[in-house]
Amino acid sequence: MAKVMLLNWWFQIIAAGEAQNFWDAVKKFLADTKTNLTMVSWGVFVVAVIVAGIMFAFGRSASELAKSMIGKVIIGVILVSFAVAIISTIASMGGQTPSFG
Repeated sequence: MAKVMLLNWWFQIIAAGEAQNFWDAVKKFLADTKTNLTMVSWGVFVVAVIVAGIMFAFGRSASELAKSMIGKVIIGVILVSFAVAIISTIASMGGQTPSFG
């Protein structure tokens, strides 16, 4: 899916032929990518929690692994959910003013 998005983005750039349209295409591609990655991360989160729940319910040694897995999944979801805020904070520490979207 990412390959198709990249090709569509590249063809939009070639067809536009202007610098302003190039940067508009880049902004649109990045906004679409952010949306798609967020949706995929929530899907992975749901599947991982279900698998960890089954492991926790049906195994002794797997129970410890499931606890660890759920902790890592929660940290990953927090990072993905707050990625824009994290990047904005880091950039503002360096004196930059990033804009997303």
